Amino acid sequence: MPGRAINGQSRQSILNAIDYFTREKENSGPLVSVNEVHQRVAQALQISLRTVSRTCGERQKGLPVETPGQKRNKAKKKSEDLPDGIKTSVRNTIYDMKQNGKHVTIKTINEELKRKEVVQISSFGRLLKTIGFKYKMENNRRYLCELSHVAYQRVNFLKQYYNNLTTENPLQCVYLDETWIYSKGSFKRTWQDNSIKSCRKEHEGTGKRFIILHAGSKHGFVENASLVFSSTSKSEDYQDPMNREMFEKWMTEKLLPNLEEPSLIIMDNAPYHSVLAEKLPTTSWTKSQIQEWLQQKNIQFANNCLRRFVKKHRPNERRYVVDEMINANGHQVLRLPPYHCQYNQIEHVWGICKNYYDHHIGENGYSNEEVLKTWNDALERVTPEIWANCVRHTDEIILNDWKNQIRFDEQPELHIHVGESSDDEDGMTSDED
Repeated sequence: MPGRAINGQSRQSILNAIDYFTREKENSGPLVSVNEVHQRVAQALQISLRTVSRTCGERQKGLPVETPGQKRNKAKKKSEDLPDGIKTSVRNTIYDMKQNGKHVTIKTINEELKRKEVVQISSFGRLLKTIGFKYKMENNRRYLCELSHVAYQRVNFLKQYYNNLTTENPLQCVYLDETWIYSKGSFKRTWQDNSIKSCRKEHEGTGKRFIILHAGSKHGFVENASLVFSSTSKSEDYQDPMNREMFEKWMTEKLLPNLEEPSLIIMDNAPYHSVLAEKLPTTSWTKSQIQEWLQQKNIQFANNCLRRFVKKHRPNERRYVVDEMINANGHQVLRLPPYHCQYNQIEHVWGICKNYYDHHIGENGYSNEEVLKTWNDALERVTPEIWANCVRHTDEIILNDWKNQIRFDEQPELHIHVGESSDDEDGMTSDED
């Protein structure tokens, strides 16, 4: 087995030791008394006696053998040593460019700063990293998550989830979601060269698409709740093949009968999850439609002010068919806020299942039977222990976001007290004046 490589300085010490002991051989005896161990080592290696003594002393203290370093205060780079005012100007310039829909690159930022007569910097990329910017893929999801109506739904979700988690008798959380697989798998990485011959068109060679619907909790998948069917739709949206009738049938025949205890069912706001139990008037309704709705409610109205009657009697909360179906069976519903798939624990499980499926499909062909068998094998790989870990991970994300929300809500308000003076009082006038 080869030994560890040594550096040039160590190799030179070896040669020094060989030369020293060669001279002792020619001298037919030691050049220095064998009792002077440190002195002999210093002369053999051609280093100072002080270095030998210090090294031995460090070993006696149990210190590690390492190369002594020199602590040097590195000078700040020019981009880091700029005044805070300039850094703020750069940051605000980028924000303004984003607000105005401009493409943000080093070139365009420099041009904008030049126009504003802000100092020009050669190592501009380093400055951007210093003030917290990264050059990465454009993604407007963070912006969408902070839209007022989405943020409102997020706060409600976090509050309800936290209250259930911390109550004396929490409901079991059941997560449901739809996903898809292809009969020939869907690898995201393959061996390619610079030729387009090594690339493939989107979804080319992936085979038939299968739509999957399932649910689970920290105890594992809900037994007998799996639904898998092939799709003939050419739509890019995997949810298109699913419809209200299919989802409600799955809910009544596969999910609800197999829930052994009262549960909090967590799901997103897909169209077939959100069919209204009662259609409510909107601004697009015609006069006759509004009249019919009011008559069904036995509400007396005047034709010259229909909108006022609608506003007065229209319910503030929407009732969904699926929610009423779930509530009638002794369970509750908690809907995810839009664009917050990280709160749905089953997303982590799908990743595990798909990874197994993609690596094993095709071992015995790509028939429909083989697809179902391989997918069922993938589901069995996700044990209750894995589910519990995924739920724990999701709980940490949700609780952390809830704590941040509480911390934000508890920030003290800024009150500005305007000092009163005799001048202010003298300047006041009354209505009588």
